Amino acid sequence: MLHYIQALLGQLDLPSALDAVLRAVSVLLCLTIHETCHGLAALSLGDPTARSMHRLSLNPLRHIDWLGLLMMFAVGFGWAKPVPVDPRYFKDPKKGMALTALAGPVSNFMLAFSLILISKGIYLYADYSPVWNGIFNFLLSTAILSIGLGLFNLIPIPPLDGSKVLGALLPDRAYFKLMRYERYGMLLLILLSFANVGGGLISRAITAVYTAMTIGETVGTLAVTGGLTTSLPLVAADSFSWPLAQGEKLEVRFELPKSLRAPVTAGTSAGQAVFSLNGKEVGRVELLCGRDALPAIQPPASLLRHLRTLMQGG
Repeated sequence: MLHYIQALLGQLDLPSALDAVLRAVSVLLCLTIHETCHGLAALSLGDPTARSMHRLSLNPLRHIDWLGLLMMFAVGFGWAKPVPVDPRYFKDPKKGMALTALAGPVSNFMLAFSLILISKGIYLYADYSPVWNGIFNFLLSTAILSIGLGLFNLIPIPPLDGSKVLGALLPDRAYFKLMRYERYGMLLLILLSFANVGGGLISRAITAVYTAMTIGETVGTLAVTGGLTTSLPLVAADSFSWPLAQGEKLEVRFELPKSLRAPVTAGTSAGQAVFSLNGKEVGRVELLCGRDALPAIQPPASLLRHLRTLMQGG
């Protein structure tokens, strides 16, 4: 019997199994935070329904929709069991529903940003080890998944959160007509997901949001000629990490022009950061200008002479 178990374990792909377990943890974390924040938003607006039905819980089993969970694994986008909301408790039912719905995607973006900050702390201050590297990768993959869940739920197709937000902007007649098709929206979403319709657009949106969350660390300055500022902060357009083994050395050098001529718009490309491992290039990251630089307005020499005279009391 023991020999049989050992043979069975030997045939298992443990790394793949571990990846599947970690992905399940990521999915459950993102869905649980999403749904709990729906309930908290509704409660703050006066609706105790979610609390009375024990949905203000971080227990993922209270929020799982098994079909939605399957979709998260199959196509990368899914949903959880909707939190019960009674709009009759809201002073303005349409506005209350919109704010309650918006709380879910916002919580996903906040979760993603928090995970990115933690991963950045690990990258900057933790010594490299397989464990820290695994935690680092788990945090970033969960952040990307959370961003995807937030964006997916902003699609204005019932019953996704985006339809509730859109409903707050529509006249009552159009709102109730939109909600009438809620039962068909889920079927439409499943078909669109498996057909990968709009998948490329969502992927680009995830990349854009992730890049916006990771941008902002000043990595250098660049002189500006003819501008009101003498230098501009440079920010990395993306993050770069390379796990280091003992004795390895990662170096970075900047390939920049000597200066830029104003006006310069924030986001303008300003060269690249080049990463080398033990003298061999391993990656490049584009550098962007961190803020605008306007041309300097030079006053006429006669005006300067007049001001100098006034200051000297003449």
